[in-house]
Amino acid sequence: MKNEEAQTFAKHFGEFVRNGRIGKKVSQNDLAEALGINQSYLSRIEQGARNIDLELAVKICSYLGLNLNDFLISKCMCSDQD
Repeated sequence: MKNEEAQTFAKHFGEFVRNGRIGKKVSQNDLAEALGINQSYLSRIEQGARNIDLELAVKICSYLGLNLNDFLISKCMCSDQD
C-alpha cells in the first residue's frame, strides 16, 4: 500500500470509529480505557493520524459492535472504482 493510500485508509477508518463511538454514546476516554490505550492515541486514530494494527482494529470494532468486514469491503469497492 502506498503512503498516500495508507493515509487515506487511516482517515476513513478514523471516521468509521468516531461515528461508531458517537453513535453508541461512548466517550473517547471510556473507549480508550476499555482498550487499554491512551485517550490521546485514540484521538489520533480518529483523526486518521495513526495507522494501527489489525488486532487493535478488531478490538475497537468488537467493543463498539461495528463490523470490520463491512468497512474493509466498502473501502475495497471504493478503491476498485478509482
